[in-house]
Amino acid sequence: MKFILLFSFILLIQTGIAQTKPIGIFQFNKDIGNPKITGSAQYDKPGKVYTLKGSGYNIWFERDELNYLFNKISGDFVLTANFEFVGKGTDPHRKIGWMVRASEDDNAQHATAVVHGDGLTVLQWRETKGAIMRDPQDEIFAPKANYQIIQLERKGKELIMRAAHVGEPLQLIGSHVLVGLPNEVLAGLFICSHNPTVLEEARITNVRIETAKTSGQTGVGVKCPKGAMLYFDGTAEMLHKNWEYWKGPRFSTELPIKWEIVADPINGGSAVSSNDPAGAGGKYGAADIVTRQKFRDFRLHVEFLVSKNGGNSGVYLQNRYEIQILDGDSTAHGMAAVINEEASPYSAYNGTGKWNAYDIVFRAARFKDGIKVKSPMVTMYFNGKKVHTNKSISQVWGGPNSGIDGGNDGGKGITDTPGGIKLQAEGHEVLFRNVWIKKLDLKKADTDLKF
Repeated sequence: MKFILLFSFILLIQTGIAQTKPIGIFQFNKDIGNPKITGSAQYDKPGKVYTLKGSGYNIWFERDELNYLFNKISGDFVLTANFEFVGKGTDPHRKIGWMVRASEDDNAQHATAVVHGDGLTVLQWRETKGAIMRDPQDEIFAPKANYQIIQLERKGKELIMRAAHVGEPLQLIGSHVLVGLPNEVLAGLFICSHNPTVLEEARITNVRIETAKTSGQTGVGVKCPKGAMLYFDGTAEMLHKNWEYWKGPRFSTELPIKWEIVADPINGGSAVSSNDPAGAGGKYGAADIVTRQKFRDFRLHVEFLVSKNGGNSGVYLQNRYEIQILDGDSTAHGMAAVINEEASPYSAYNGTGKWNAYDIVFRAARFKDGIKVKSPMVTMYFNGKKVHTNKSISQVWGGPNSGIDGGNDGGKGITDTPGGIKLQAEGHEVLFRNVWIKKLDLKKADTDLKF
């Protein structure tokens, strides 16, 4: 009996049962194809860094060998992350990236968004289970090399790859339709050394998995619900009644508000432009507007339209914490980012010349005897897609010109005072409309509410 149990244990090890203890946001970690050297995955929570180690002869021909950190996902989704190898490595064709597989079999149908050790960046695929991958029929090469940001999106049977260098917008690399791809697939990060006797290592940051789940009570055009208050409807009357300039250190204009009421270029009606002359040249804080009313916990809906490429503004929660509006930027300083805290969910952006919507639930910082005991927290939908969930915010970013407490201890000295909703003027034509707010009283540290 002992021999049978020992044999069964060895068999489980040899067959490579996937590790099921969560690693960051991923549920499974496994060596695919039984490579000679066992791989591993780790997650550093404070630094938000995944470290993958893996071996394997290749991901090519009729079978694959790799280390795989993945989830099981149904339906459409978008995978985005920053990738870098650790060390010079052995083989220039070592690989890291995103992979979508039909199963854990080493000859499974799959699509991979790959960065090689020499910088070569490719979308490649195995058309059907057991098929021999062909060069160049089963791959699309990126026009440049050494991309750091890699994105792989699934839309039905189509897999779409985008890539960018840090600080640049994502660019389409290519797409391919995998006929027969099941609804539920494996999706995650991988590493392959391209040499069965070598173990390679990679670091992956800003990892995001966005699913297609949306809410009918979020997104562009959602009307002000019962219990909420409409703060801007596109009219000058409501602008001057509910809003004022924020008089921070850089304030350099005077009332009345100079933000111009303009025609809505899409739906008719009117909107307001953030292109206040005093904010020209990126002088945030010179002509920002803020609600006269101050808030602690709340739900916020705001719609915006970026008129031109590179358009820049921002939405400030409690006149402290910025949710960025910046066309063309997919970094932690980019579109819809909790600025400098959480990476941009750029794929949810509708683009320039179109209306976009932020739906935000915010819980203010909590204090006891004047000392902060709970950090502020936010959950956000971007155009109906949940992109931030119970994200804790560490500080006010941008210095004293950015908002309340920006100059206190480098932004870390958050005080127990309510603040308004602020819209930023930086000399760009960004339009706003349909801004409404509902006051909340969130006893628990949870902003992931059902609408």
